[in-house]
Amino acid sequence: MLRTLRQPRWIGLSVVVVILCLVFARLGLWQWHRAEGKWASNDAIAAAARAEPVPAGDLLAVDAEPAKRVQWRQVTLTGTYLPDKTVLVRNRSQDGERGFHVLVPLRPATGPVLLVDRGFVPAGASATTAPDVPAPPSGTVTLVGQIRASEPSNERQSRLEQVGGFPTVTRIAPTRLVPQLSVGQAYAGYVQRSAETPAPAQAPQALDLPEADVGINLAYAFQWFVFIGVALVGWFVLLRRDARESAEADGDGAAPAPRPAVVP
Repeated sequence: MLRTLRQPRWIGLSVVVVILCLVFARLGLWQWHRAEGKWASNDAIAAAARAEPVPAGDLLAVDAEPAKRVQWRQVTLTGTYLPDKTVLVRNRSQDGERGFHVLVPLRPATGPVLLVDRGFVPAGASATTAPDVPAPPSGTVTLVGQIRASEPSNERQSRLEQVGGFPTVTRIAPTRLVPQLSVGQAYAGYVQRSAETPAPAQAPQALDLPEADVGINLAYAFQWFVFIGVALVGWFVLLRRDARESAEADGDGAAPAPRPAVVP
């Protein structure tokens, strides 16, 4: 096979196979690193959500969005919900069911108002049917929840529109939404509810923490490394076949062995 491998066309083919294997390896490692990044992100979100809650004012500000490093950190705030200022967020889904997120401002005794995403409610039977929205606890409530930054939006997406008897928006952007509610000064970020004290008799469905799917990246990484094996096996099979055919051709063209002389 070494003689076949030294042929120009096999040298060229071998170089192409090596380059393909290097490209496949690079793509496989890229997908693996993407999976590692998602694992790290999932772990960071879970760790932040498990951290001991701190006062909302320690991590939230009126004039600045929450820093990336504090997103999903747990905070706590005691105040009174403003149920007449409830806003629904359209075009949301959970567990394959379409519906709304329920936003309710929470006003503390002193300080800025905090917009709270209390969870998910299924949509009504039609676009004009009001969903069943559980009322927040009345009186003084202590909230615990995870910090969320405003969702990217434009003026239209954050403009209140009546749907099914409720004011609704399509994006959660407190700095655009709160002025329309006339509740005074408010934090620029918002909070996703995880617990309320006292606990209400009925509440919207709790929202799950986001978890990036690493399965597809692992599958792609495995696929690219399989391609390396396929390329190498294919190269070897072709080389072996070509070497065998060359050997057979050399055998067919060989001169016949001389016949021994006959002595009378």
